[in-house]
Amino acid sequence: MKFTYDSSIEYVKFNSFVSGKNSPTPTLKWDVYGTDLGIPCYSEKEKKLLLFFGDTFSTPLPSDENWRGTVIGKVSNFNFENGIHFESFVSDEKGNAINLIKHHKCKNSENFEVTKICQGCVEVNGVLYAFYESIRSWGEPGYWNVNYTGTIKSYDFGNTWERCYDLTWVGKIDTYEENIKHLVSEDINMNETTTSIDINKHHSEAFSQIYPYKYEGYVYIFGRRGGRQFGVTLGKVKENKIEDFDEYEYLVNINNKKQWVKGTTGLKLLNDNEQESYIIPLPVSNITISYNNFIKKFIALYYKPSVGVVFRTSSSIEGPYEKEILLIKQNDEHLPAGKEGLYGGFTHDIMTSENGQIVYFIVSQWNKNAYLSELFEFKFKG
Repeated sequence: MKFTYDSSIEYVKFNSFVSGKNSPTPTLKWDVYGTDLGIPCYSEKEKKLLLFFGDTFSTPLPSDENWRGTVIGKVSNFNFENGIHFESFVSDEKGNAINLIKHHKCKNSENFEVTKICQGCVEVNGVLYAFYESIRSWGEPGYWNVNYTGTIKSYDFGNTWERCYDLTWVGKIDTYEENIKHLVSEDINMNETTTSIDINKHHSEAFSQIYPYKYEGYVYIFGRRGGRQFGVTLGKVKENKIEDFDEYEYLVNINNKKQWVKGTTGLKLLNDNEQESYIIPLPVSNITISYNNFIKKFIALYYKPSVGVVFRTSSSIEGPYEKEILLIKQNDEHLPAGKEGLYGGFTHDIMTSENGQIVYFIVSQWNKNAYLSELFEFKFKG
């Protein structure tokens, strides 16, 4: 069924489920059923698309049965007209999709670490860099507490990973300082190391969640606080300096003047002027950025709480980003799994057809019946 809520869009429609028994490639053979997210990253080296799913389960509903914080599916068929067709998942010797990075799975009340979830990945010179959040605890709906954002890298197309310790942005410190110091020094398997990170130098709640995007020799990082109720901040670094924390620059707005400021000076200025420096106003959740050849603009796609899945366009990656265009409204009758639990909104430059006039994007639903990732599409008017 096709529908639309904006005059610039010819139609929006559900395409197919992404995971579970009803997906074009049944993912149960990799022990993957209930998933959320589905954040895309394209590997130029391998000519494949990786999809990073968040909390993943062996059953339709969330359970403790092989709960994994993040798994990776791989796709080489970019014809999305008939859905997403996986060729593989990063798996163990039994063929089951493995947890990308181990997490402590503590009870929410313990305020240590509930899970780790990838928020975005980019390939630079054949190396994959994935940015993930360490969630201390879930708060009120739409809010959660983040220990830190960390970065891991892979030289073998996502099969094995290692920490990039310097690429750490620390969340709210206060009474959990010792916990955070411990967590940021752990390796990917949660083993203690001798690595020491100055958490005050790396402090920025504005980058508790990071989505990276590569453009014109730079990696741009789009940041948000933990949850779905805050705006989007922006940083960047030259591709060949991606592993050097001190080389990152931050877009800061002071007295209505935007400027790029490098290093810890820039990060502190951004911390002190966070809301003024938002390139997209609050509330924003689960953002992805892409460039669209049909409209010749960047697209910022995300879920806006109490509204639905929306996007904004801009002629510049730095903004300003134009008015919201609604794709799927909150509690939409066109959702395939009931009206509840909509969030997400994930796409990529290559997830298009007809030279960008049709755009494919992934959304999530979490309700009493299932935990699902779904592929939708929309078409710009010619």
